[in-house]
Amino acid sequence: MDASASVGPVLFLNVTHLSVGAGARIGPFSVVRDMRLVHLGVNARLGQWNWISSAPAFWQADASGQLHIQEGASVTSRHYLDCSGGISIGEFATVAGVRSTFISHGIDLSKNIQRCAPIAVGAFSIVGSNTKVVPGAHVPHHSLVAMGAVVAAGLEQAYGLYAGSPARLRKNLDQDSAYFTRTTARVSVSDGTVPPA
Repeated sequence: MDASASVGPVLFLNVTHLSVGAGARIGPFSVVRDMRLVHLGVNARLGQWNWISSAPAFWQADASGQLHIQEGASVTSRHYLDCSGGISIGEFATVAGVRSTFISHGIDLSKNIQRCAPIAVGAFSIVGSNTKVVPGAHVPHHSLVAMGAVVAAGLEQAYGLYAGSPARLRKNLDQDSAYFTRTTARVSVSDGTVPPA
C-alpha cells in the first residue's frame, strides 16, 4: 500500500490480496469478505458502509472474487457489490448515491446450476443511486445510468443516458461535458471548490 493511501477502519475477512494505489482511499465501516483481490488505482475511492463479497465456490473463473476500482474512479457509500463473477469500475467512473446492488452470479434455470459473469462499468461513466446491475452487465464508457435503473446485458452506445427497467438508451449526451473530459478524480461542488479528502 502506498504511503499516501488511506484505509479504514474496515473489516477484512478472507481477503487474499489488497492493492491500494497512491492517493487512494477506503472509507470506514465497510465489510470486505471472501475476496481474491481488491484493487484501488491511483486516487480511487471506496466510500463508507459498503458490503463487498464473493462466493469462493466461483473462484476458478478468471475474474471471480475480484474488485477493480481503476484510477480516479469512485464507489460512494452504502452499496452492495457481489464480486463472485468479478467487478471492474473504469477510470474516473462513479458509482454514485446509495443502495446500488451489483450481483454477478445467479441461477441458470434451464440447467439448475449457479453461474457467474463479470460486471464492468466503463471509464467516465456514472451509475446513479439505487441501481441494480445483473450478472454479465456492461455500462458503456462515458455514459449515465439514471437512478433506479436495472442494468442488464446489451448496453452498447457510449455517451448515452440509460434509464428504466430494463435500462434502455433514452438520449445522447454531450461528448464535451466537463465530467467526461476531467483529469482529476474529485468532482467539484456547486460553488467551484473541491471538497476535502
